[in-house]
Amino acid sequence: MATVDVDMMVKAISNGSGGSTQFGIRAPMMAHRKFTPRMATNATLSYYFGMIEGLADSVGSATPLFDRAVELTGRAIEMGPGDEDNATMIEVRASMPRKTK
Repeated sequence: MATVDVDMMVKAISNGSGGSTQFGIRAPMMAHRKFTPRMATNATLSYYFGMIEGLADSVGSATPLFDRAVELTGRAIEMGPGDEDNATMIEVRASMPRKTK
């Protein structure tokens, strides 16, 4: 199993070109499995999916990454209350087996 200093990794990414405001907020929550205070819930996020799908349909755009986000958010809601912060997505990822070729 690979080990990494998670706090150092979060700091490095947050301060680099791969960082964002949301990464700086969510990554530490996810790394430490601290999902409060809730800022954006899985249920709130999923509320917007229909609007996004409608827009994509109206312009004929493929949405492979969005489709995966919809699937994973659905899993998160199935695994726990929809009012949990969407940082709980780390638990969804942890529950998934690694696909092999």
